[in-house]
Amino acid sequence: MAAEQGRVNDYQQCVVLLDLTAQQHLDDTGGRSAARTMLEQILAKCDGIPGLVSLLTSTLSLIATFA
Repeated sequence: MAAEQGRVNDYQQCVVLLDLTAQQHLDDTGGRSAARTMLEQILAKCDGIPGLVSLLTSTLSLIATFA
């Protein structure tokens, strides 16, 4: 992601959101909800990085299967 930071409007905020998302516990509803919200925010802010968009979309789909 660092190599593509020029394609993202707010790179630092995306990094912070990714770190916060990684700290969520996906085995409970609150953690899944928080992770989903943060991933959606990252998608909106970091849509200039194609590989990241693919990864986040897949991750959102996986989280939905736990719900």
